[in-house]
Amino acid sequence: MDFFLRALVSRAEQLDRSQDLRAENLLVSVAMAIFATIFVFLRFFPRYLSLEAMRECPPSDNWVMVLAWLALMGHMIMNILLVDKGMGLHANMVPSDSLQALSNVCLGAEIFYFAGITLFRSAILLFYKRVWEDREFRTWGFTIATISAAWTIGCSLSAIFLPECYPAERLWMPSVEGDCTNLVARQFYIPIPDVLCSLAVFSLPIPRLLKLHIDGYQKFMLLVALLVGLCSVGSGFYHFWVLLKFTPTDMSYTLADVYTWRVIELFCGIVAGSLPVLVSKVLFCHFLTPPTAPTPPRATAMFMPTSDPKSIC
Repeated sequence: MDFFLRALVSRAEQLDRSQDLRAENLLVSVAMAIFATIFVFLRFFPRYLSLEAMRECPPSDNWVMVLAWLALMGHMIMNILLVDKGMGLHANMVPSDSLQALSNVCLGAEIFYFAGITLFRSAILLFYKRVWEDREFRTWGFTIATISAAWTIGCSLSAIFLPECYPAERLWMPSVEGDCTNLVARQFYIPIPDVLCSLAVFSLPIPRLLKLHIDGYQKFMLLVALLVGLCSVGSGFYHFWVLLKFTPTDMSYTLADVYTWRVIELFCGIVAGSLPVLVSKVLFCHFLTPPTAPTPPRATAMFMPTSDPKSIC
């Protein structure tokens, strides 16, 4: 035990007290929340340009995306609370009671993160369901949604009922006798299924989109809107890389980048889920459709569940 305490003191002396990630975390969290609010608002805004569209109830994917936005806002609030408790500072600069409070707030942030990931995926899959109604596509969508929901439930229950250390105090006070779970394994089973599910969601419609009988300009715009989803996949990969750098002996500092990139991943998912909807409204509701690229009736019937272009608005 004396050897461990000496090692811990030596580690604390080596930490750079000038490093502070609090401002960066706050700035990114608030900025992502603001930009996400703009994109969610734009999902609803075109409806109010048409009296006929205003009388109809917005599609379910819009409301599910609103729930994903609420999860992002919740995560932003958790990040603000975490920064207030010392997240972004090295552990040797944070009081032990603040480290304990930080650990408790982390639980709420994780729940918001897991819920937000599944909600924006569900919103995207519900939009796909409005576009492609065949049984095979619905089966794949339902399978991906089920796996994503199971991942969220499993990770949430693990965070609540399976703490990383026994007793929990050992996580922020390594001098307390006890045992901790395999943090390396825990860091693998959370982000890897997340990245694979996101990749499956955003790649699901691409083969069908390439087969659509629409103008090349419109196909290109829709393909670009779908490929923006790769930003969410990329942020998931980087979140995984940052998570590998987490060290319990400097929890307050190494968690800062993890929670910053979780907010970025939620934002990228909301944007990636909103852009196909917005581009579809632009192309098929004739807001910005060029006169030289009209939409053939056959393409309209293939891309949308009805033959009325306004139905997607």
